Amino acid sequence: MQKELMALEDLICIVDAYSTGKKLAAEFQKHGKKCIHIKSSIKNANDAKRMEFVEEILYEGNLQNLENTIRKFNPTHIIAGSEMGVELADKLVASFQISDASNPSTTQYRRNKYYMQERLYEQGIPCIKQFKSNDMNEIIQWVKRFRTWPIVIKPLNSAASDGVTICENEFEIQAAFDRIYNQENRLGIKNEEVLVQEYLEGTQYFVNTVSWDGIHCISDIWVQNRRRLEGRAFLFESMSLCPSKGKIENELKKYTEKVLSALNLTHGAAHNEVMWTKEGPKLIELNARLMGASIDDDSFRTALGYTQAQLLALAYVNPKEFINNYTRQNYRLYKNLSEVSFIFHKDGILKSFPKKNKIEKLRSFHSFIGLPELNTIVKKTEDTLGLPGYVYLLHEDKYIIESDLNTILEWQRNNEVFEIDDIE
Repeated sequence: MQKELMALEDLICIVDAYSTGKKLAAEFQKHGKKCIHIKSSIKNANDAKRMEFVEEILYEGNLQNLENTIRKFNPTHIIAGSEMGVELADKLVASFQISDASNPSTTQYRRNKYYMQERLYEQGIPCIKQFKSNDMNEIIQWVKRFRTWPIVIKPLNSAASDGVTICENEFEIQAAFDRIYNQENRLGIKNEEVLVQEYLEGTQYFVNTVSWDGIHCISDIWVQNRRRLEGRAFLFESMSLCPSKGKIENELKKYTEKVLSALNLTHGAAHNEVMWTKEGPKLIELNARLMGASIDDDSFRTALGYTQAQLLALAYVNPKEFINNYTRQNYRLYKNLSEVSFIFHKDGILKSFPKKNKIEKLRSFHSFIGLPELNTIVKKTEDTLGLPGYVYLLHEDKYIIESDLNTILEWQRNNEVFEIDDIE
C-alpha cells in the first residue's frame, strides 16, 4: 500500500478540466507529469472517466472531505481547468498552502465581475462604470442618474455570456432583471444580486496570457466580429489572430499586464476580454483560465508555434524555460488564422449542413471543430457555448482568409449554413 501511494505522490490537480481545460492533462503528460481531476459539481458526476487522469474525484460540498481525499496525492499544483473550477481551485490552493499560485484571498478580483472593476478603479486603471443591487428600483434609479443608453445587465459571476443583456429602456431592464435575479447561473451559483454596467462602444479583443510569479506572457491577441442579438447581447461570429505588434496591439498588451497585476493574477492562464474604445482599452472581464470553447491545436501550432495550454503546462513544469523563452517578447505569427463560430438560427431538428462541401473547398479552409450530429434537436444560439461548432481558416495571405471568412458569414447571416426543421 505504501509503495502504491508513493507512486501517486507529487501529482497535479486540475479542477473541472472541461472546455479547453481538457487538453491540460495531455500537455502535462508530455513532461512526465501525472494529473488527477477534481469535479466541482455533482452535475458532471456522470461524465465518463478520462484515461489521461490517474484519478477523478467528485466534490460533494464537504471541503474537508475533499482535502482528505486529495492529501494522499501530495499535489504540487492546483489549477482551474475551466471557469466553474476557479473558486474551488483557489480554496484548495489556500488549504494546501500552494505557493506557486495567485493569492487565494483575492479570488473575488478574478471571479466577481463587480469587484473586478472596482479593483481596477482603485488602482487608477481605466474600467467600466457600474452598480449592483438586489433591488430592481435601485438599478433603475442608478440608470436614470447615469443618463446614457444602452446599458448592460448581467450576473455578477457566470460564464458563456449567460444572462448578459443590452437594454435600451426600463422595460428591457425589468425583463433582464427578472431573468437573472434569484436564478441559478451556468456556474451553479444563485444570482443574489444583479450587475448593471455602462455599455462600451468599440471593437472587442481577446488577449490570452500565461503568467508565472507575476511575469506575464501575452500568448495571443484576437479581434472579434460580433452581431447584436435582439433582447440579449451579442452573437460572436468570428475571431481573427492579430499580429503581436501594432499601435492597438501594443496598447492592449500594456493595459492587460496592468490588469493582471492589479487583479493579483500572478500564476496561470487568463482569457481577457478587452474593448478598444475611443478612450483606449477597457476591460470587459478577466477569466482566470484558458481561452474557452474548442481550440484546434494543429492550426494554433501552425500559426503561433504553440497553444496556450502548452505554455501553461511549461510554466508549471519548467518556469525558467517559460520565462526565458516566452515572456518580455512579442509572439511570432507564422501564418494567419481565423475562426468562424457557427450559429443555429432557430430551435428544431438539425437535418443537414448544406454548405459543408463549399466551405471545405475554400482556399484557406483548415478544419471543422465540434460540429453537431445530424438529426439531433438544437436550440437557437443565444450564448457563446459554441454548440454549433467552428471552422478554422489558415493561410499565409490574410486577404484570402478575410475573403473566405466574409463568404461564410454571408451564408450564415442568410441562414444557409444549416438546415433546421421545425419540431412537429
